[in-house]
Amino acid sequence: MPIHRTEHDEMMVMQWGRLLRQECMEDIRELEDMYPDMRSLYIEFGTVDDFDADMALSLLDNPRECIQAARDALRDIMRGDMADADIDIRITNLPRDAHIDIRDLRGRHLGKLISFDALVTKAVQVRNDIRIAAFQCARCGAIIRHVMEDQLYSEPLECYREQDGCGRSGGTTRFRLIPELTKTEDVQKIECQEPLDGAGATPPARISVWLTGELAGSVTAGNRIILNGIPRMITSQRSKSTVMDTDVMAVSLEIQGQDFDELEITDEDRERFEADARDPDLYQHMIASISPSIKGREMEKAGLLLQLFGGVPKTLDDGTRLRGDIHILLVGDPGTAKSAMVYYSSMLAPRGVFASGKSTSAAGLTATATKDGEFGEGRWTLEAGAMVLADMGMLCVDEIDKMSEGDRSALHEGMEQQRISINKAGISATLSTRCSILAAANPKHGRFIPHEPLAAQIDLPDTLLSRFDLIFSIRDIPNKKNDADISSHILAAHTRGGALANPGDADMREILEQTDEIKPYFPIDYIRKYVAYAKRIRPVLSAEAAAVIRDHYVNIRRLGDGEDQPVPITARQLEGYVRLAEASARMRLSKWVEVEDAIRAIDLIEYYLSEMTGDGNIRDIDMVMTSMPKSQRDQVALILDIIRSAGSVGLTMDEVIEMAHSRGNMSESRTRAVVNRLKRQGDIMEPRFEILKIVE
Repeated sequence: MPIHRTEHDEMMVMQWGRLLRQECMEDIRELEDMYPDMRSLYIEFGTVDDFDADMALSLLDNPRECIQAARDALRDIMRGDMADADIDIRITNLPRDAHIDIRDLRGRHLGKLISFDALVTKAVQVRNDIRIAAFQCARCGAIIRHVMEDQLYSEPLECYREQDGCGRSGGTTRFRLIPELTKTEDVQKIECQEPLDGAGATPPARISVWLTGELAGSVTAGNRIILNGIPRMITSQRSKSTVMDTDVMAVSLEIQGQDFDELEITDEDRERFEADARDPDLYQHMIASISPSIKGREMEKAGLLLQLFGGVPKTLDDGTRLRGDIHILLVGDPGTAKSAMVYYSSMLAPRGVFASGKSTSAAGLTATATKDGEFGEGRWTLEAGAMVLADMGMLCVDEIDKMSEGDRSALHEGMEQQRISINKAGISATLSTRCSILAAANPKHGRFIPHEPLAAQIDLPDTLLSRFDLIFSIRDIPNKKNDADISSHILAAHTRGGALANPGDADMREILEQTDEIKPYFPIDYIRKYVAYAKRIRPVLSAEAAAVIRDHYVNIRRLGDGEDQPVPITARQLEGYVRLAEASARMRLSKWVEVEDAIRAIDLIEYYLSEMTGDGNIRDIDMVMTSMPKSQRDQVALILDIIRSAGSVGLTMDEVIEMAHSRGNMSESRTRAVVNRLKRQGDIMEPRFEILKIVE
């Protein structure tokens, strides 16, 4: 097609030609060698600004015009047949004043070149978009090339004479699309939303984005990106409304990693971090900043603190990946502030996502492929859930026990393997879920019963419970002194909250001074930045710390020496020691895990195990890991052995009760409970009334 340029266009093309020849020739030659595998020339905005400041401003204000001029200039420079190559110009690293939040996108930004941080929540399959259509005139047979605008299909208005056509209008002839001569471009539609940083409760703003060329297919649901693009109004031939939606045509994008680049950390911040890290009381100060409105719960808050920092993920020589994220479950009596601690942690985490088990489905929590009639125009769409959106961050789930069994089972792969596999409707994808999980649950019997199997008290499968590094039982036990302290603390929090609404009043200022303990030692924003900074450190286990952990683990295992003894601890807890110790070292901004870090990890796991499995020399990890601890397994084995010994004759219930009492000191109620369980499982049967037999 002939290209018609105005004098202004020619000047822009010449100017871009000078820039490309001066700054980009090496990249252009590489592009010529790599084409068609490489189809884009990347130019940093700073390169344009250094070459000509006015040219850079024009690029921000009129990006379509400038980018087209750059493409025309590139065609003039490229050698031989490459002059007809379809090469995209992609501008990267836009200045800070061009960076906005999605929710701040307004009409004044339309047609401008902007940048924003985003999470990809949906992605449709890559499709073909007609750029220059080839039509054949039914009258004269001429091939007419027609440029499509704004993804709206249209036919030529006439058989253009300048393209050797007959000049007839569209009303006096018909045009037939010639697919083999039509130039298309790969295109993909995605939906983006604001990054979830836990800073607010308002729904995140969303926007649709079109990726073209090499960008199409480069991202998937769950990716965190920096997108540079051109906002535009969405026009429709079917709609007569004057109210238009907005989408964005992507110019370039960058997939973000784990360095929390969205948080601006200044040199002043770094100096303060390093100074605070040397404070011997840093650990206590950090704990005092975790839900300060909640009195006590020091060990639970210590666990939540170390969860924020997390351990170090590792990949071994054989490809085995060891997770570094720490998973914590809070279970206990109603009204013990579990939900408050979960929500507060979501605000502290640099990338925190909060979800409620009552309103979250498997699709909303993990990921799914859905047939979307609006966004995907009836096509299958890959949609990321909360766990995928929390990648490299923290997922906080309240009332996890209220989720259906199918929903909870979707968490298994995500928690341990830290990925979600999707295979549906021809879509096969693996999404990363490298996040820590903090969950809260209520006992199904109303209140937590100490020294009873955890799985029997919570509607969660054993396989899911075993993936939590720490499980804290939070009980509401009346105690005169504690009740007085807690009530004073709660009342002080309410008083302070009222005073904060009137900070200018002299009396209110006095109240604020008196209730200063309610105030967190470190503000939320500071902790978020500190955690983001600390996560860049990858501490290594020192020989001394490793020895402390190893000796402790071996000593605990000795409690279970003997064939008939319960297992007191497993290798899962050993890995938990390491992750917690690494988190403690990160908090200190240390590259080494020292003995003090190992001791903190040991104290936390010992606290959790003593609450869940019992103190002293009798400790059974199956109280947490399974629904049946060893003591109950022994009782089941005894009942089965008693009934089996009677052979085909069987035994009455009274006979089983008597023999169970004499051989195992089992009570009648306990014997009946075990028998009923075995009958439900199909291990024993009752062919005649009160006659029990083994099912063969």
